[in-house]
Amino acid sequence: MPKFISVIPEDNYHLRIVIDNGDILDFSVFNELKRIKAYDRLHNIDFFKQVKFTNERIFWDDDHDFHIDQVVARSQKISKINMNNTQHKPYPTPSFENKIIHPNQLLDKLPAIKKHSPIVFTNGCFDIIHRGHVTYLAQARALGSVMIVALNTDQSVKRLNKSPSRPINTLDNRLSVIASLESVDFVTYFDEDTPLKLIKQIMPDILVKGGDWNISDIVGSDEIIANGGSVYSIPFIYDTSTTNLINKIIQTDIHHTK
Repeated sequence: MPKFISVIPEDNYHLRIVIDNGDILDFSVFNELKRIKAYDRLHNIDFFKQVKFTNERIFWDDDHDFHIDQVVARSQKISKINMNNTQHKPYPTPSFENKIIHPNQLLDKLPAIKKHSPIVFTNGCFDIIHRGHVTYLAQARALGSVMIVALNTDQSVKRLNKSPSRPINTLDNRLSVIASLESVDFVTYFDEDTPLKLIKQIMPDILVKGGDWNISDIVGSDEIIANGGSVYSIPFIYDTSTTNLINKIIQTDIHHTK
């Protein structure tokens, strides 16, 4: 069975696809949307940017995914890469992208994840990753056998009364950066103001937040403790802050432009 090597948006309506036999294909998103009568999405650029893929499937959204056999059959072959020529050999998508779990996939994946209990859960914006973040996440992961990190969506971040320019990095970018960390086993996201709904759904064994939270104030602490779990507030080791980092960058830029 062929496998996807790369899936790259060419414009608002086409995907440039490379499969493992070296074929380069042009896949028309426009035609597929028309075929499934998804007329409301024909001009939705944000929808197109959400396209993701695994070795064998392309996911357009929570409801639609297409197997590679379907994609190959409906694509136009453009050219072919010599796969023996390493200079031009396409590179596969990093495996850490498979750590990303969309909320609608969570219920299906939870039974397998729970086999590796105790499960650690933590959440945050994780906009610009710094030493404090990676240290905290590594310490949190050490408390259990598997860790799920939940990120605020972009709109959820904006509702936290942060700067109007936040987040600096979009949700897709933040998900991939967090997924790339060795300490993180899975990463998902929530659009609400708090992750309480997600915590109740997962019901982790261990709930963790940073040292600026009192345990009694941590969202979901009552539910986890009542269920026999543990809640931790990990003290900060390093004096690091995304907001301070952004301000420093701005001040540095102002200084150099004077």
